Amino acid sequence: MKWKYLLGIAVFLMAVGFVVAQQPTMVSLQGKVTDPSGSPTDNGNLRVTLSTSDSCEQNVLYDYTYNNIIQGGLFSILLGNDSQLNMTYNNDYYLCTYVNGQI
Repeated sequence: MKWKYLLGIAVFLMAVGFVVAQQPTMVSLQGKVTDPSGSPTDNGNLRVTLSTSDSCEQNVLYDYTYNNIIQGGLFSILLGNDSQLNMTYNNDYYLCTYVNGQI
């Protein structure tokens, strides 16, 4: 399950663009979810947390669950579209993804 965490961080770091302080902050996140054998995960829920520490449960700035977002192993979401994403430029953030309740 650690690979999902690392995949989430890698995708997040690639997706983070220029953040302007006075505009709503949103981050695009896309990914592919597979089982240990490499087959795409059928359907499911995706929970995303964003924090200022390397813990998925401490200092959480953003925590949102996207129900039925994974279709055929793929997902595409816009963090901050459904609830406010309070990020500032030039800070480190950690992203955790949970697929059907598992990190």
